[in-house]
Amino acid sequence: MNNNKSLSILVIDDDDIILKLVATALIKEGYHNLKTTSHGRHALALIDSAPEDIDLLLCDLNMPEIDGIEILRHLGIEKFSGAIILFSGENKQVLEIAETIAKNYKLNLLGSVQKPLEIKKLHDLIYKLTITPNATPTNKPKIRIDIKQLKLALENDEIVPFYQARVSTNTREIMGVESLARWQHPDYGILSPFRFITLAEQNDLIDLVTAAMVRHTIAQLQQWHQQDLKIHASINFSGKLFPRLDLPEHIESLLVDAGLPQDCLIIEITENQLLANFPTALEIVSRMSLKHFRISIDDFGTGHFSTQQLEQLPFNELKIDQQFVVNASKSRSSMAILEASISLAKRLNMMTVAEGVETQAQWDLVSRLGCDMVQGYLISKPLPADEFTTWAKDYQASL
Repeated sequence: MNNNKSLSILVIDDDDIILKLVATALIKEGYHNLKTTSHGRHALALIDSAPEDIDLLLCDLNMPEIDGIEILRHLGIEKFSGAIILFSGENKQVLEIAETIAKNYKLNLLGSVQKPLEIKKLHDLIYKLTITPNATPTNKPKIRIDIKQLKLALENDEIVPFYQARVSTNTREIMGVESLARWQHPDYGILSPFRFITLAEQNDLIDLVTAAMVRHTIAQLQQWHQQDLKIHASINFSGKLFPRLDLPEHIESLLVDAGLPQDCLIIEITENQLLANFPTALEIVSRMSLKHFRISIDDFGTGHFSTQQLEQLPFNELKIDQQFVVNASKSRSSMAILEASISLAKRLNMMTVAEGVETQAQWDLVSRLGCDMVQGYLISKPLPADEFTTWAKDYQASL
């Protein structure tokens, strides 16, 4: 290293004792440009909105709500350029899988450390970091997002869906889309949800963001159905919405007004969100099922959802997290989770969707295992509505 003690370092761990231990050790070594957080969402918000770039990220793997694997996925999508060190109390195999995921995303991984932490090994990994902070000039503006901008964006209808196809593994036909939030920012262009969803949840604006997404998506579904493109759309719902007990009736009325059947809209809820408030989630999901909405459990395999809990909820669909799809060919444990997830879904009469399919080999694997649908860049990246419509017509014509 260039003996540069001005590195901007962010440490993420849900254990306050570990946070204090690492922070104290780094400060003793002269690293004072240091931030710590015990929440993954807060960490992502810091990376996206901090005035200075984060040069080094120290991240635990096993954390509630958003774990280290999901953070790696977000960082990969956002093309995070800083260095990363992973640590965890899980076994060595889990750390190795996490390292593979980081490398797949082309992240700058320095290495990993098992807990209990060896401070010397941590220092040795930091020593490998040979960058000088902010030494490489860039013309890309640093994105600074605040609550005032987000409120204005909602008023100006700048939060819109991009649509990513979900395709049958058997027929290759388009079965539906996932509706993914994007911010059409007047200065920064198209922003991914990682830039603003946490901000919305922390400031009680997630209702308005979801309302915008549902309104746009239903209007687009209506247009597609009129054009004889009879597909469904799935939308991710934040766990922050669970206390809103009138949610099923509200969505039902929007679909009725649009002349659309309830089963053309799929409500996606992540495994970790369900675990965070299971009793309320059970009530909301059951009432949505009574309204004939289709319910999907998203990012399955990343949390600690039990088979018993899965049986209690009336899910129609199980979405397998992309980390297991990507790593199945290299990791026996990922392959086992992939196979078990598809088998479990079939026993419970649930459709399965493999996320993040980027190669034909991955398509062939999940198809051979009996997965019903695939979604990923092999088929199409998320597209604005007009571009998706054109793409869908060309794609269907090519079958």
